[in-house]
Amino acid sequence: MDRRRFKERRREWLLKQRRLEEEEKERNVTAEREWLRKLERNRPIEFAPLPSSPHHHRHHQQQQQQEQRRPDPSMMDRRKEERKLLEYVRRNQPVQVSRANDSYERNLAEQRTQYAIYNSRNGRRNHGPSAPTNIDPSSYAEESRRREAARRIEEEEEKKRREREERMREAERREEEVRRRLSRLYEEERRRKEAARLEAERMAKVQREEEERRSMAGGRTREYEDRRRFDHRRRQDLIPANLVLNQSRRPVVERARQRQEEVERRRQEEERRAKEAREREERDRIMKEQWRRQEEARLNALPVSARIIVQPQKPKVISRIGEFDIDFPGANPFQGGVRFPNFPAPPTRRPPVQSPPPCVWAVIQCCPSNQRLVKCFESLGCPGVNWDSNPCRDNVSEAARAQVEKFYRETEDEEERY
Repeated sequence: MDRRRFKERRREWLLKQRRLEEEEKERNVTAEREWLRKLERNRPIEFAPLPSSPHHHRHHQQQQQQEQRRPDPSMMDRRKEERKLLEYVRRNQPVQVSRANDSYERNLAEQRTQYAIYNSRNGRRNHGPSAPTNIDPSSYAEESRRREAARRIEEEEEKKRREREERMREAERREEEVRRRLSRLYEEERRRKEAARLEAERMAKVQREEEERRSMAGGRTREYEDRRRFDHRRRQDLIPANLVLNQSRRPVVERARQRQEEVERRRQEEERRAKEAREREERDRIMKEQWRRQEEARLNALPVSARIIVQPQKPKVISRIGEFDIDFPGANPFQGGVRFPNFPAPPTRRPPVQSPPPCVWAVIQCCPSNQRLVKCFESLGCPGVNWDSNPCRDNVSEAARAQVEKFYRETEDEEERY
C-alpha cells in the first residue's frame, strides 16, 4: 500500500516538473517571438532604387509579399516539437481516481514526511537544544592533543615528584645509618676507654698495696709476723678469694670477648663484600654477554649498504721478536721488512670515522621496540635513560638517525676515496 502511494506521489511530482518545464519553454518561446518582432520592427529601412517602370515596381512588391507569406523553417520545427511534447504529456498524464479515504491517507503521508524535517510548520523544534553547528573540525584534534600534552606533563611532574621524594627518603635513610654507625663507634670507643681506665686504676691500686705490704713487712719482728700470719689463718675472710680473682679477671675477659666479636664482625663483612663482588662480576658478565648478543642482532639487522669498521685488538707491549706476524725492519737481520707491490708506498689511510656515542645507537635500537627501555639502554652502554623521562622524543630520534646516516655516509666516502 505504501509502495503504491509512493509511486503515485512520485508520478505526481514528475508531472508537476514536466508541467513547469513546459511552461518555462512556452515562456521562452513567447519571449523569443517578442524579441524577433522587436528586432524586425527596429530594423533599418532600406530604400530601394527608384524603379525605372511601373511594371518593375509591381514585381518587386509581389516578391516582398511572397517572402512575408513564406513560413520560417526554424519556427515551424519549434512549433512541431512543442506540439509533440504537449501530446506526450497529455498521453502520459495519469488519471486521478478519488477514494473515500484519500484525504486521510494523504494527510498521514504528509505527517510522515514532516517527521524528518528539522523545524515543523510553526517554526518550533520538537526536541531539546541542539549542539552548535559552527564548530571547527580541527578543534577536536587540537583539544585531544592539548589534553594529551597536559596529561603527559602531569604524569612527568608526578614522576619527578615521586623520584624527588624517593631520593629524599634515601638520603634520610643513609644519614640515619651513618649517624647510627657513628654512635655505635663512639659507644664502643667510650667503653674501651672506660675499661682501660678501670684496668689502669686497678693496676695502680695493686701496686700501691704491694708497696705498702712490703714497707710494713720490712720493720717488723719474726714473732709478730708469724703471729699475724697465724691470726690471719684463724680469722675467716669477709670476701672470698675466688670472688676477688673473678673481679680482677673480668676486664680481661671483657676485652677478649670484644676482640672476638670484632674478629667475627670483620669476617662477616669480608664475606659480604666477597659475595657482592662475585654477584657484581656475574652481573657484569651477563650484561656483557647480553650486550654482545644485542650488538650482533643489531649488526645483522643493518642494511646491506652499511659497513662497520672492525679494528682487531692489538697487543700493547711486544714481549719478544718472532711471535707476531708483522716483521719490523731492523728487528731481525735474517728476515726482510714489509714488502710493497710498488714504490712509492700508497698514502697512509686516515683514522676511521668516529662512531656515534652509545646513546645514539641505543635510541636507534631501543626506541622502535619501546619495551624495557631502561634495560635496553643500559645493555647498550647508555645510562642516560635514568635522567631523561622521555628519551624517544621525535627530535631526539631524528637527531640520532641523522648522526648515524652521517656516520655511514662518511665511512662510505672514505672507502671510495681509498
